[in-house]
Amino acid sequence: MSIDAVKVWLINTLVPQPELAVLSAFLDGAEIKRRNGLRDASDQRSYAVTHAAARLIAAAELGVAPQDVQWTYSANGKPSLEGAQISLSHSGELSLVAIAQSRSVGVDLQEVLPSLDTLGMAARFFLPGEAESIATSADHAATFASLWARKEAVIKAHGGRLMQGLRIPVQGRREMVTSYPGAAAHRVTDVEAPQGFRAAVALAGAEPFEVVSQLWDQRTAISAVDR
Repeated sequence: MSIDAVKVWLINTLVPQPELAVLSAFLDGAEIKRRNGLRDASDQRSYAVTHAAARLIAAAELGVAPQDVQWTYSANGKPSLEGAQISLSHSGELSLVAIAQSRSVGVDLQEVLPSLDTLGMAARFFLPGEAESIATSADHAATFASLWARKEAVIKAHGGRLMQGLRIPVQGRREMVTSYPGAAAHRVTDVEAPQGFRAAVALAGAEPFEVVSQLWDQRTAISAVDR
């Protein structure tokens, strides 16, 4: 029996200015408007690189030109493609893009922030057992980031809103099945991330899946389009 696969790309959004200009040219009108609406220059850069990378990745996976990639969005802003499922996440100077063929996908990346009031946030938003595990862990910030990434991955796979899904139970093994409130099961697993970050990916349904992780290289992606 074949097993579903989800591909996950890690993207460094700190690219040289010439390559940023090339990548920005792949954005469509709506993406340009959204980028220009961001006040901080670093946020504009991260947005441009992440969304251009998603477009180039999707084009390569679907076998179409980047300009032919058309996004549609749910009422809660979840992006989708004809022929594939996609999810994006950004934190710090890194981003993740995940693509699955048939099952709704959600991916999330969280920077570990020791200055964050993780104990207070966990007590307010998480289940009691999860809050306790953070309070008793050796690294509060890292444990919090791991659980938050899992929750957001499931929320994105479901297409729901953040505040509606923060009490999804996600404490347990590296890979587990959980349920969005009032919805069907989702399988979520941790994804390898650079030091100082935690990440997770989820697919709709309880069936197992494999994760294929890779680094995204903007120069290779741009060259492939130019050929």
